Amino acid sequence: MWFHPYPALYQNPQNLMNPNFSIDKIREAENKNIEARIKEAVAINAKRASLLNWLRIATALSPIFFVVVASITPNLPLPAKEKAKLACKTNGAASAPVSKIECEVSDWPK
Repeated sequence: MWFHPYPALYQNPQNLMNPNFSIDKIREAENKNIEARIKEAVAINAKRASLLNWLRIATALSPIFFVVVASITPNLPLPAKEKAKLACKTNGAASAPVSKIECEVSDWPK
């Protein structure tokens, strides 16, 4: 979801203080502005709700989509697991700051 513009919920009080208009005219104009902003907000919310409903439907159907795709995909045999033994030991005193590690690999698959 992205952020998009949303209509202002109120009018700046300084814009309402106009000595050229009576308080009744200002109130009437502001009521029309509020109604227009409410209609715009309702339209925006309806669009966003529709998008969210489609996302919910897609989320609910995604397991079904996975099962369908998995059922039509050919099942390939898995390769045999290869096992080898690795044995390591340290040479030198345990109190020495650096000790030497020797490792041997046995039963390596060919």
